[in-house]
Amino acid sequence: DVSAPTPRPVPQRMGRYRLEGSLGSGGMGTVFRAIDEGLGRAVALKIPHEARDAARFEREAAAAAAVRHPHVCPVYDVG
Repeated sequence: DVSAPTPRPVPQRMGRYRLEGSLGSGGMGTVFRAIDEGLGRAVALKIPHEARDAARFEREAAAAAAVRHPHVCPVYDVG
């Protein structure tokens, strides 16, 4: 029996980011609309479902950061 990971509770803030609402969820994590209060801009913030996925998550972020296309959002930060 393969079950989906149990999502962790999501805080209203993560560091300099203020979470405003969920945009969607997938196999690896949930994406939130957030405000980067340090730079004053709206961002999409992806939070992995489980901490054990950290290495996989960082590989995904590095691959996404290498893509330069007008229909793919840039990656500004990971960690």
